[in-house]
Amino acid sequence: MRNRNNEFLIWALIVLVVVILWFILRDKLKWVTTDTTTPRTTAKTATEQTRSYSGTSTHSGTGTATSFSVPHLLGEKPVFVQITATSNDAGNYDHVEADTKLITVFYKVAPPEGVNNVTFNWFASL
Repeated sequence: MRNRNNEFLIWALIVLVVVILWFILRDKLKWVTTDTTTPRTTAKTATEQTRSYSGTSTHSGTGTATSFSVPHLLGEKPVFVQITATSNDAGNYDHVEADTKLITVFYKVAPPEGVNNVTFNWFASL
């Protein structure tokens, strides 16, 4: 009986660590993610393939624009999208949406006016 209690405690500790790490990292990596694209195809099986594109997007803030869009080139709505801000002005985005053509990054407060001051890396896959 003692071994089962120890096993349970170990698993509970592992789950707790994973949950804590998720809470810490979730703001660093926003799931759902413009100008430069790199096509990638990874063969899974003879009938199943995953297509993905990734790139770096650079925009100039206007002080009033609260969204920036990037074409993902997949031809259909991505199943997975990730965006990582690479400039300070790009970092405080609210959420990201994707449709069959674009990934759009939304801000509650517009990034400040500047030249090429809103940059982020993005990844999208089917």
